Amino acid sequence: MNAALWLRVSTDDQDAANQEPELLALATHLRATIVCRYDVVGSAWKGEHKTSLGLMLADAAAGKFDALLVWRSDRLSRQGGEDLLPLLKTLESFGIKVYSVKDSWLDGTPLDRNRKLVAFIEGYQHEGYSIKLSEATKAGLARRKAKGLPLGRPKGSKDDPTKKRKRTGYVLRQARDRVARLEKEQTKGEAK
Repeated sequence: MNAALWLRVSTDDQDAANQEPELLALATHLRATIVCRYDVVGSAWKGEHKTSLGLMLADAAAGKFDALLVWRSDRLSRQGGEDLLPLLKTLESFGIKVYSVKDSWLDGTPLDRNRKLVAFIEGYQHEGYSIKLSEATKAGLARRKAKGLPLGRPKGSKDDPTKKRKRTGYVLRQARDRVARLEKEQTKGEAK
């Protein structure tokens, strides 16, 4: 079985290092050969990961892998059941089996009625967690503002200007290259 790894974190300050060893162990357990890897930085709550998700789905449609290995289903989406379930159904329609380290219901088996229900509920749990986190963050900022404390990062702190720019440029180049390849393949198919 050829497998793709999907590792996602929300910000540049986070690291997917905790996901990788368990995903590699899962690949070993499944006797899968890793042929693709998607290292994604972007909030699944805000949909910032959608470009990378589109690239992965294009590769899935092209048959580049047979299985997608994720740490947990919230790595794919935190936008509710009506986002997660169709995504899983799309992958299944491409013949992709989805396996998860933390979600035992994602075990590569087809999405029967029960698994669809679980996917829908899990999607809403992920969304609910994100909503609570967002509300807590906003409440904390409001408390600081009410006390007259500064908001945001400490004065004088600076970003590494190369970190985000390099990653964003890489993702955009990767997306443009894949779109160009897909268009080229499509025009070849139409010419036949």
